[in-house]
Amino acid sequence: MRISSKEVYAMISSNKDICIVDVRDKYDYEIEHLPKSINIPIDILPFEAEEFIKNKSKYIILYSYSNQECELAIDILTNNGYSNVFSMGPYTKLSFEAEKEES
Repeated sequence: MRISSKEVYAMISSNKDICIVDVRDKYDYEIEHLPKSINIPIDILPFEAEEFIKNKSKYIILYSYSNQECELAIDILTNNGYSNVFSMGPYTKLSFEAEKEES
């Protein structure tokens, strides 16, 4: 399911119990990432998700390089029992900041 960066920002601002997951590689995460996000690269997501996200009913917001990669991550997580998984789509700081400013 798709979620806008504006909705994500509102969740962050309201301190809603969410987990923001950057499924890009570690290098890109270290260069730049969303506040309060964690990095679980897509290639290790099937094996590491439960280590980082214990509560399978927690709201999980994903972002990556592309919509297709986010959809793959949603499939991986839902097939592993996670029930509230959303995609913010491709990450670009400028688009996130622009939508945040509109709120």
